[in-house]
Amino acid sequence: MIKSILDYITPAHDKLKHNWQFSALFYGLLLITYVFILFSVQLSPWWAYFITVFVAAFKEVVWDWLLGNGTPELKDFLASIFYPTLTMLTIYIY
Repeated sequence: MIKSILDYITPAHDKLKHNWQFSALFYGLLLITYVFILFSVQLSPWWAYFITVFVAAFKEVVWDWLLGNGTPELKDFLASIFYPTLTMLTIYIY
């Protein structure tokens, strides 16, 4: 019974991979943003978010669908932008 509950709430390995890769991209770009801000270059964190969303969408549409190198799924795209979206909401709510 516990195994079936854990299987239900644990995301698939593929979704975790999407989540990790695109979160790493987003947080790397966000770090670059704050380094630029330290040097008085006005740069919004939104550019990091939009680049991450664009790359995730590009990966699903072009790489997976058009080139046939994978299976395009909306769940993959949503897993890719989940933590960056939560981070942007947190930044602008607080």
